[in-house]
Amino acid sequence: MSSRLQRQAVVRHLLAGLMLSGLVLSLLPRAGDAATDKVLSKVKGSVSYKIGTNQQEIAGDQILPDNAFAITGGKSLGRLGMPDSSTIDIGENTNVQIGAFNAAESGKDNIIKLNNGTLKFDIHRPAGGKSNYTFSTPTSQIAVRGTVAILSFTNNITTLTCIACAAGDVTITGGSVSAGVLSGQTAVVGGAGQAPAVGTAGSLTGTPAGGQFTGTGGAGGAGGAGAGGAGGAAAGGAGAGAAAAGAAVAAGAAVAASGSKTTSTSEPSASPSPTTSPSTGPSGSPSPSPSPSGSPGALSFTPPSNPIVLANATTSGGGGHLTGSQVNYTGPFTPTVGGNVTVGSNLSSTGGFDFLVTFTGYGSGTLTVNGGGGLSTGIINYNVFSPIQINTGSLPSFTSVPGAGSFTVLQDGPSGTITLTRDAGCTTNNYASLGTTSIPVTPTATATTVNVTANSAPAVQPPSGHACVVTITGAAGQSATVNIDITTTSIGINKVHQKPQAAPTPPPPVTVPHPGVPGVPNPKPIPNAPPRR
Repeated sequence: MSSRLQRQAVVRHLLAGLMLSGLVLSLLPRAGDAATDKVLSKVKGSVSYKIGTNQQEIAGDQILPDNAFAITGGKSLGRLGMPDSSTIDIGENTNVQIGAFNAAESGKDNIIKLNNGTLKFDIHRPAGGKSNYTFSTPTSQIAVRGTVAILSFTNNITTLTCIACAAGDVTITGGSVSAGVLSGQTAVVGGAGQAPAVGTAGSLTGTPAGGQFTGTGGAGGAGGAGAGGAGGAAAGGAGAGAAAAGAAVAAGAAVAASGSKTTSTSEPSASPSPTTSPSTGPSGSPSPSPSPSGSPGALSFTPPSNPIVLANATTSGGGGHLTGSQVNYTGPFTPTVGGNVTVGSNLSSTGGFDFLVTFTGYGSGTLTVNGGGGLSTGIINYNVFSPIQINTGSLPSFTSVPGAGSFTVLQDGPSGTITLTRDAGCTTNNYASLGTTSIPVTPTATATTVNVTANSAPAVQPPSGHACVVTITGAAGQSATVNIDITTTSIGINKVHQKPQAAPTPPPPVTVPHPGVPGVPNPKPIPNAPPRR
């Protein structure tokens, strides 16, 4: 009996041990989780996460599922830890969505969407490569390949201030224009569809007109010692971050100062001072003339219209002038070109720039003008389209229906669609129909034949000028017209029916006087009748 009790006790101890081991294992991180877990931590104030319509405030750390939102309240601070050791500090009154984590070798980006508020991010480079983060706001997209920077989106304005950014680390895109941002520089996108304005530690104002920007101010404290320079800016109250973008960047500096638990080894102890040497151009790195009024500011420029519509059907001679200037800089400007664009020498004699841009072919081209202090206009994209080319403006008149005819259409350009529409009267009565109503535009396009079918002739008085007018609209708004006339001159008859003739009218009876009785006709003789006796 005692032996059986002893065996039962041993079994109970084994079961208890197994249960305890299972509990301990369940509390440990599971294999593979750490490779993709994104952890949101509360630093102070109100920090919560949201999935769908369910929002939950956290008290410590919380693993975030893919595409969850991190949200902070006033005077609050959160921190997002990524599996590759990158960190993102989340300032007060901020709403940010975090997508799935993808390792750098996957070829996919880690998408961080800032809907409102301020972030300070420290993105680490993987060994032997570049990181793969894309930060976006409603007005911009920022490709980050390893850097420390502050990003804010308030009042529909995106502001990015680089603390530790080497060449190629950060590219910001607004509208169709992209620009690199270096340490000590600030980029501002002034609204949806706007191109980024990039400047040094001065204020930038984005204007909405066609890629034109103005820069004011240049000198200013480049940040102090502290958490990545930005912390010094917050502590001193007059650093580059606050001067460059106002309250938005100041808020980001506060994030860096109060939220940084560790400092990246790539982060300098003080923000670098703006250099006075322009970026390297095709002819080398010229030395600018010294300016007594401060560091070079943002470039102000006016490009030719975009997309470009050439005034003729050739690929030479089209283009325009790219003109502009730079605050506190009178040195040389160097252009960088790509695609179907060539640029002549600087025609300006007043310290600015005036480059003649010539298009060498239809399609796309790019141009960047580099000035002082490592600043540039950013990449300007040109889309060059030819006029609409048709082989005739009027088809020969259709003299019978149904009838068939055709014309050809051609336009060269990078991409787009030509549309063909009939005028209202033609559409309503279907006098003529078209074989196609859209034609693609490509740099190597060939003429497309448009078949026309004449269905009926207009039966209106007075007759219209043309039965149909076809309007051809190009990819960049060019237009041409083709007239279609339908004037039938004969009526086709399949069968002829003759009208039946009427029966002849019989003659009236003839009255012959009776020999014996006046007015009584003689009886007609009966053929072969026997004579009377």
